[in-house]
Amino acid sequence: LVTIDFLPEQSIEHLKHTLVEYKQTEKTKTLKNILKNFIPERLSEYLVSQLKLTNQKMSDVSKHVLNDLSLLLKNFPIKVHGVKPLEVAFVTGGGISLSELNPKSMESKLIPGLYFVGEVCDLHGYTGGYNLTIALSTGYTCGMYIAQK
Repeated sequence: LVTIDFLPEQSIEHLKHTLVEYKQTEKTKTLKNILKNFIPERLSEYLVSQLKLTNQKMSDVSKHVLNDLSLLLKNFPIKVHGVKPLEVAFVTGGGISLSELNPKSMESKLIPGLYFVGEVCDLHGYTGGYNLTIALSTGYTCGMYIAQK
């Protein structure tokens, strides 16, 4: 089981408080539209459909549901069952923004001593070895930098 914190920069208490505030100030907006202020739209749509709250207005969403939703956004469980075969494996977009990394070391500009390489970075290419090349070259760059420190 893997859990994801979709809003690591916010405490759960702050998130709960903010959602309750939206309930009071944005009564006619749907929960889905409010969630788009925090998370990507497709994730918002998925969550409200799973919670059976599609098209639910904020005025109709209970504080209990907002509390549960806050917990879910901070600790979203994903059950991992395995991996797909290599024949269907493709890289997806997203990851650590390159603007947040030192390209000579792959070190985070935000957290010194933390390094990111390969597909965890927001780099991707066509199939056919490009992503493997990215993984190897960023790994090499990072490894050489650390070895020379």
